[in-house]
Amino acid sequence: MKIVVLSFDQLSMSWLGTYGNQWLPTPNFDRLALHSTIFDRCYAESVNLENSSHAWWDGGFRNLNGDTKSSVSLAQILKQQGVDLTLLVEGDVEEHSVPLDQNGDWKSTGEGENGTLDELIEQGIQSIEQSKSGTSQLIWLKGLGEVSNEIPDIRFIEQFAEEEGLEPTDEMLTEWLVIMSQPELFEQLEPDQQQDLEQIFGAARILEIDAHLGKLWDALLDQSETGNPETDNEEWRLVITAATGEATPTLSTRHVSVPMVIGTPACDDARRRPALVSSQDLPVTLIEWLVPADRKEVALEEFAAMGTALQDVIEDPQHNVRDFVCFSGAGEEFGLATRHYLFLAQWSTTINTSDEESWKLYVLPDDGANRINMARQYLEVAETLSEQLTAFVHQIENEIQPGIEFFQVSTLSNR
Repeated sequence: MKIVVLSFDQLSMSWLGTYGNQWLPTPNFDRLALHSTIFDRCYAESVNLENSSHAWWDGGFRNLNGDTKSSVSLAQILKQQGVDLTLLVEGDVEEHSVPLDQNGDWKSTGEGENGTLDELIEQGIQSIEQSKSGTSQLIWLKGLGEVSNEIPDIRFIEQFAEEEGLEPTDEMLTEWLVIMSQPELFEQLEPDQQQDLEQIFGAARILEIDAHLGKLWDALLDQSETGNPETDNEEWRLVITAATGEATPTLSTRHVSVPMVIGTPACDDARRRPALVSSQDLPVTLIEWLVPADRKEVALEEFAAMGTALQDVIEDPQHNVRDFVCFSGAGEEFGLATRHYLFLAQWSTTINTSDEESWKLYVLPDDGANRINMARQYLEVAETLSEQLTAFVHQIENEIQPGIEFFQVSTLSNR
């Protein structure tokens, strides 16, 4: 099997038509979705970009000190099993938030000097076209996404502005580019002007990402058609995901909800999955796909990640990966999401549990924007979720063997 992962540091689900956006056209995401499994409830490990990105490489969860028990990387595991590895990044390699290639396991880390998204995708397409028949392969393309300091190509700014009926002049476009590239000028604008420019540039960046995704997907379709259909290793898959979601000032559903779309050229229908999945599931799934069956168990045991392979969910819409997902916010704030609730709390090192005064409970999906705190109205639910969150944090802090199910919240499933 051959896998292409296109990941982004930040990409909000709210921008994508695949996840319900109706005002911004993302035709290539929509086209990909017709051949994909779409996970509606995928959570990042943390609002912290570095922590969430690390979950892809080692499958672990960070404790209060930012440490993890994981001692072996995904790349090390796959390289030991003979998988061909390629890693390409957008922008300067040194600016990325994780140590991308500590052990030299990846074939390439890109040019390393301000590579654009266009260049990243072109390099990825070249890697796809140069793929060797009969070998398992992972091509990881790590993009920046909708980060605030990344200026989209002016063509997409013009495209969005015209679609909104703004008709900007060349002078206006130049002024916008200058303001968005100089934070001190941006801060001088009125709040509504800042919001307008952020929306224009954010939307233009999504249009840019969508356009390049179309090129990548077409390359995979072409490669799948020219491959050897009798060889299992020639099956291609494309995974789209992100380390963090929407940039919000406080921990929220939008901040930790990230896209997870798994496209397969041979798949001719769109599949939606409501199962709770997380960043830690991706590396385990890649091992499940790429490592030969007779060596898979040993590889997963050595990796010792906290995630779960997603193949069963892809095949069965009723398959339940887990009853809850935990994630961390800024400082010592933690969250726990179930199928029906989002629970947020500040951790108290004094009593070694969550601070009851900080509890926030939101009912999902009715309050996806997290506006109404129901912790006092649903106190019993909040208390139970606090217990589960406490058990989880203690598990991490005490470095209990990852991957073991120590607790469930099935008692909440019918509430």
